[in-house]
This record gives sequence, structure tokens and C-alpha cells, in this order.
Amino acid sequence: MIDTPRWHPAARPPRAKKPLCGAHKIAWVALGLASLLIAAASVAAWHVWSLQQSGHPMPEWVEWVRDLGLGDRLSRRSGLGAMASVYYTIVVLTFPLGIAVGYGFLTFQPDGRLRAWVSQQRDRKGILASWFGVVFFPLVGAAFLSAAGGGDFRKLKVAGDPMALLMNGWIPYLAIGAMVALGPCMLRAIGAQKH
Repeated sequence: MIDTPRWHPAARPPRAKKPLCGAHKIAWVALGLASLLIAAASVAAWHVWSLQQSGHPMPEWVEWVRDLGLGDRLSRRSGLGAMASVYYTIVVLTFPLGIAVGYGFLTFQPDGRLRAWVSQQRDRKGILASWFGVVFFPLVGAAFLSAAGGGDFRKLKVAGDPMALLMNGWIPYLAIGAMVALGPCMLRAIGAQKH
């Protein structure tokens, strides 16, 4: 009788999939929603751009979308007009989703245990760093978003280039949202010190 070689798939025990914790599930859902928002914002903005280029009047929904949010203010330094305004009105919603993504992935392991860096903030320096992070990261994120204004950011040329706007214009919102999530992560670290 021939033995099954060790490298054969049947020789390995099957790996059971461990269920994700609630925070990881929320983070994955938020990441999916962010992707859908980016796609929707891109389609809407490209449609508005084509209307601008052809000289057709803007439909009523464009003004309705622009009235919904901060699009005009967030795109004030962009040269793309209504296209940028519509795009930023929609894509800014990836900012809170970025917070959910960052908090879930940075604070917890997939099985629900706290990540090592969170549970290790137990000495005086860790406590001070945590309280500093609670205030600092959200303030820096909010300051950046209010200052960006649809202009160029770290050589992401989006102010006058429609394709660059669609490809890169969402990056600051999702990335800064993930950075702001370090504030809630630090709050969780402060809570972990009591246990």
C-alpha cells in the first residue's frame, strides 16, 4: 500500500474558518460601502463633466446634490466647476466610513481580541499618549479636510484634471478618516487599562 505524501492536500487537516468579530465585520461593510460611494461619485461626476463639455444645461438633480452637502466648499480650489462639487458632495461620505474601517482593523484582531499595541498602553507614557491621541488625531483630520479645498494634495493633481479627480480625489477622505480613527482606538486603549 502506498502512503499519501505529506504534501498531498488530503494529508493536511482542513482549516476551519473562524468567524470575524463584530468590529471587523463593520469595517469590511464600511470598506464595501466606501467603494460603492466612490463608484457612484465617479459616475455622477463624469456625467456632469460630459454635460459641461457639451454645453448642455445641468439637470435639476445636480443642484439638488450640490445643496445636500459641503461639495462647493470642499471643491473651492478646484477648476472643474460643478463636476468637482458633485463629486466632493458624494465622496466626502467616505470620511466617516474611513473611521469605521480604521477603528475596526487597527483596534481588534479578526477573532475579536485587542491588538497588542492597544492592550500594552498601561504605563504612564501610554496613558498620556492615549489621551493625546484622542484629541490630536481627530483635530488634525478635521483641519486637513477643511484646508484641502479640492486643491492638489501631496502631488495628487486633482484640481484641474477630471481623471485624476476620479482616481485620487477620494484618497484623502478615506485615508484621513482612517487616521482620525486612531482617536477612538486610543479611547479603547484607555478603557483597556482598567482591565
